[in-house]
Amino acid sequence: MDAEALHHLILTYDIQLSTKLDNATKHMMRQRLEDACAVAGAAARLPEGSTTFLDRGDGALLLMSADVPKKRVLDIWLRVFHRRLHDAYVRSAPRIQVRLAVHAGEVQSSGGGQVSPDIDFACRLVDAPEAKRILAATPSAPLAVVVSEAIYRQVVRPSAPELDPEAYTRIPVQVKETSDTAWLQLPGWARVPVPPQSRGEPASPASDAADADEPGSGNVFNGPVGVVGKAVGNRFTFGGGAE
Repeated sequence: MDAEALHHLILTYDIQLSTKLDNATKHMMRQRLEDACAVAGAAARLPEGSTTFLDRGDGALLLMSADVPKKRVLDIWLRVFHRRLHDAYVRSAPRIQVRLAVHAGEVQSSGGGQVSPDIDFACRLVDAPEAKRILAATPSAPLAVVVSEAIYRQVVRPSAPELDPEAYTRIPVQVKETSDTAWLQLPGWARVPVPPQSRGEPASPASDAADADEPGSGNVFNGPVGVVGKAVGNRFTFGGGAE
């Protein structure tokens, strides 16, 4: 008999451009990411047995039970996960980037595993083309985090200043039958430098963060840009550096 659905925090991550990696690199990154999840969980002091880790090949699904404080995950857990990923990023060749999505909802366990429309939605978030595009245009960022509208409204925005709502940019999520919006941040960055739209590409909500008067550039003021800790006080040009 299938168990009743229970509320969970849902995290899923995926390695950017994983099809271009050889098997040895994939195995290495899978182990590093799994280790990063374990270290982050210990640092955040998540309740014992509260997290189910499901390997999905080029990514993974983490289901955290309702007794896990969501703010603690988006604060301590995420900071430690990012730090471990950044350490691996600066040592690896090629440099590996990861997208992480965060959502919450009801999950039902069955004989075949876990089933949930909210898991499906989290997978749409991590596959959002705009998230892939922003991360690809920001080669010095090892991680992009996409949170659902509900997580942003109910966890991120009320938790300022510990969680910085201004570090997030709204993006469209157009994947398969899903047409929605979400919020993206690059940990270590004060703002998300949204690259200009390609010619013929429809404008997105994220494009508000770019300078529409000067294609190919965006404004990032007095915050870390690219490499954590590198700050600029003037215009930042995509594909280059501080002018």
